[in-house]
Amino acid sequence: MRVRTVGWAGAADADHALALLARLRTGLGEQVESFELIDSETLAMVERHIAGVRRPLAGRHGCHMLLEAEAPAEALEALLAAALEAGEIEDATLAASEAQANQLWKLREDVPEAERLDGPAVKNDVSIPVADLPRFIDAVRDALAEHHPGAQPLIFGHLGDGNLHLNIRPPTGVADGRQWCRVEGEAARRLLHDIIHRFGGSISAEHGIGTLKAAELERLGDGGKLAAMRAVKQALDPANIMNPGKLGGPILASAVPAR
Repeated sequence: MRVRTVGWAGAADADHALALLARLRTGLGEQVESFELIDSETLAMVERHIAGVRRPLAGRHGCHMLLEAEAPAEALEALLAAALEAGEIEDATLAASEAQANQLWKLREDVPEAERLDGPAVKNDVSIPVADLPRFIDAVRDALAEHHPGAQPLIFGHLGDGNLHLNIRPPTGVADGRQWCRVEGEAARRLLHDIIHRFGGSISAEHGIGTLKAAELERLGDGGKLAAMRAVKQALDPANIMNPGKLGGPILASAVPAR
């Protein structure tokens, strides 16, 4: 019978969250199935917009972690107690029932709906080497504060594999949030991509390149890999009739002769 334990922890920042992840992996190995990071701004947004949700921990924390392990509650509880004693986390709780576990997951799963209700934002799906995530997050926040004052990053996602959603909201009080996203928000996205490139990450993690990031892949992508992609495209689709206008259009088809 599968044993599932779900918990929630609060920490000062992503550095401490990463320390907890390392502790859980050392103690439980492959039994750690989920380790989701949710920053304090994102959690507050969910509380504002989603009826019936409740903050799992009483205090305020710089970041929150949703944990799930295929292990007895006692094993996860012991590791969280050790992390608390070591100062890696500030507080934690374990779900005492399936209903409580589902409530913890609801806080994470309702983030997209809360974002929709909160208003427009520049959406980003990125991947960064796990060990570099704390420095990357600090670098993004510093760059936004310098170049796009008031822009508010929302950071959440799969800390365990380095895949994050890093969405940028317009500053509070902006008259036309959609216009801000179209102009200044796109400049902020380009700045974000530059930082990702500097850290050796990917401008797209789970959701692919599509059309939105095609030009940025051309700008930042590895020249040798792009050349190989073009060669495959030309060999398989010399007339560029497969999925025209998508990634094969702006990037790969540039090497395909017109017919």
